[in-house]
Amino acid sequence: MVLFAMLIHLIVLIVLRLYRHQFLYYRPPVANRYNNYRNVKYANECKIYAFQHKGIDMENQKYDSIMNIVNGIALRLGCIGYAVVGQTWKTNLLATPFNRLYLIESGTGVLSTAHEELVLEPGKAYLLPADLPCSYHCNGRLSLLYFHFNLTRPDQFDLISNYNRLAAVDFPSNQLSQLKDICKKSNYTDAYEIICAINHIVLSMNRIYGMRWNDTPTYSTYVLDTIAEINRNLSAQLRIDNLVQHRFVSRSYLERQFHKEVGLTIKQYINMQLINTAQWKLGNTDDSIEKISNDLGFCNQFYFSKYFKKQCRVSPLQYKKGTKL
Repeated sequence: MVLFAMLIHLIVLIVLRLYRHQFLYYRPPVANRYNNYRNVKYANECKIYAFQHKGIDMENQKYDSIMNIVNGIALRLGCIGYAVVGQTWKTNLLATPFNRLYLIESGTGVLSTAHEELVLEPGKAYLLPADLPCSYHCNGRLSLLYFHFNLTRPDQFDLISNYNRLAAVDFPSNQLSQLKDICKKSNYTDAYEIICAINHIVLSMNRIYGMRWNDTPTYSTYVLDTIAEINRNLSAQLRIDNLVQHRFVSRSYLERQFHKEVGLTIKQYINMQLINTAQWKLGNTDDSIEKISNDLGFCNQFYFSKYFKKQCRVSPLQYKKGTKL
C-alpha cells in the first residue's frame, strides 16, 4: 500500500510539472503581437510605443496633451439666420456673450467700436467677438447670413472673447449662396458643413489678425468640479454652501483656491454665468423675459430686470431688441 501511494504521488507531481511548464511558457500566437513591447518612452508630452513583431519595426506616437484640449473645446450655436434690414437696423455699443459672424450678400452698412470702424461690403465675412461693445447701422438695405456662436473651454469661457477687435476676411458670393442653401436643410452632413465653414472662417481670421485666444489654465479637481456643478445647477438661488457640501473641503479653502485659479470669486463667477445665460437666451431664443427670469431662479421678473439693468446698463427688453442679428 505504501509503495502504491508513493507511485500515485509521483505521477501527480509529474503531471503538475508538465502543466505548469505549459502554462508559463505557452502564449497564443495572436497575443505575441501585443505582448512584445520592447520600449516605452515619453517625449514632449507624447506617448511613444515601439515594438517589434516578425522583423517589422513600428512606432506609434500618441499626443494626449493636445487631444485633451481638443476634447475640451465646444462649438455652441445660438442662432443661424438670414435677414434683409434697412435703416432701423442700428444699435449703440452693445456687447454680447456670444460671437456674431456676418456674411454680407448685398448692400452696405457700418460696424464700429470705440476704436475702429469697418464698412460692411458684399463678398466679405465679419466677426464681432464676444464681450466687445459694438455699434452698427445701415443707411439703405442690407442682406446678410448671420451666426451667433461660442467656442468655449471646459470652464465656459469663450476662446475668442479676449480678442478686442473687429475682424474681416473675403467670403465669395458663390460660397455664401451655397452655405445659405445648406442652412435651410436639416441633416447631420449639412450640419457638419456649417461647423466646418464657421471654423474655416475663424481660422482664416486668426491667421490674418493673430488673435489672442484664451488658453485653458490648469485647474485643480476641486475647482473644475465646482465649475461644472455651477453650470449644471445655475440659478440665482445657488449658494456657496451647496457647492461645499459635496467637495469634502472647507468653504474658506474652496473660495481661496477658486479665486486663485479662476481669477474670480465663486459669487462673481455665478453672477457672470447668470448674466451670460440671460443674454444668450434674450439674444437667441423667443423666450419671454418672465420665462427667462423663472428659468434662472429669480424670485420675480421685476427683480430680474433690475438685476440685469444694473449689470448691463440696459433693460432686458432693450437688450433683446438690439441682439436679434
